[in-house]
Amino acid sequence: PKPFHFAIVDEVDSVLIDEGRNPLLISGE
Repeated sequence: PKPFHFAIVDEVDSVLIDEGRNPLLISGE
């Protein structure tokens, strides 16, 4: 199983990647 802190970092990283892929959608909201 993954360490708890690693899971948190992975979650945050996924959000940052999504914002990078969809800058117009994020700023549009």
